[in-house]
Amino acid sequence: MKKSLIYIYIFFFSIAMGGLSYFLTKNLYFLAGVVLAYTLGFSLLAKPWFDFHKEKEKKRKECYKFVNSFIVSMSLTGSLEKSYLGALEESKDELLEVMNSLENEDIRPRLFYLERYFESEQYSMFLSLYSLYEQQGGDFLSISKEFLDEMTRIEENGNVIEKESKRILLHFFTLWGLSVAIMAFLRFGLSNFYDEYLVGNYLFLGSIAVYFLFMEGGILYFLHAYTGNPPLITYRRKKNNE
Repeated sequence: MKKSLIYIYIFFFSIAMGGLSYFLTKNLYFLAGVVLAYTLGFSLLAKPWFDFHKEKEKKRKECYKFVNSFIVSMSLTGSLEKSYLGALEESKDELLEVMNSLENEDIRPRLFYLERYFESEQYSMFLSLYSLYEQQGGDFLSISKEFLDEMTRIEENGNVIEKESKRILLHFFTLWGLSVAIMAFLRFGLSNFYDEYLVGNYLFLGSIAVYFLFMEGGILYFLHAYTGNPPLITYRRKKNNE
């Protein structure tokens, strides 16, 4: 339901922009063109970018929780199995499915298999520290303390950046909302001049087309940066992997 809801939001936003274009131009071709361009642009680009960003953020948080829980449990119990099971207690969805598919494997191979899932430099470093612990023994918490402190710092910075990015995103759309309000106000303010000189004027229609294209391009450019500059063909790659 959530996935389809996003497409509904995109559709209504496109309809709203199309309605604005018709309000400004009284041209049905503009309405159809804007609705089509915005629907395709945001469905084929912005939606997969947000999916990519959401998945990346989810794995970042899962990786931190898993590693932190595993290290603390390992230092207290010294049991690989208990530490692994304890680290998975709060796991759900895709991570839990991955682990359930490996239930016949030993714990160590499962830990190393997770490197493919998390796709994280921090997790690769964690595996290196664990391999060192296997070879030399000692207190796993002491061996991993500096790494755990650094990972905590990265996690906190990631949360701050995510919060700040949402604030900037809100400001960005607020500014575009003001821009749309100004365009609508000009339509009312120039009503007499508009009906007599602007309707059907190709220069006017061209400038309106540039406005809507610039708006869509600007929003897509910003969203691409907001979601961490994912590959432009994210949706195709995901489909191929599935």
